[in-house]
Amino acid sequence: MVCFRDTATAHRGWTLFFDDKAARKASESLKIHVSGTLGVLLALVKQSQLALTEADKILTRMIQIGYYSPCASLNEILRS
Repeated sequence: MVCFRDTATAHRGWTLFFDDKAARKASESLKIHVSGTLGVLLALVKQSQLALTEADKILTRMIQIGYYSPCASLNEILRS
């Protein structure tokens, strides 16, 4: 069932941020732009609100406490 807020989100071009795989898949099927934790860190780096070295420190710590990341450094994403 498509909810009004879901269609409003897609219509306005908003982005939803979460890492839950099922929620990401559902949102993408509704054409809602989705990003996760890495996307937030990258956005902060690109907006010069967080240095890349600091963002990588945060990512490293997250990985140490159990966060799954497809990369060990945000540089891997920035270079691709």
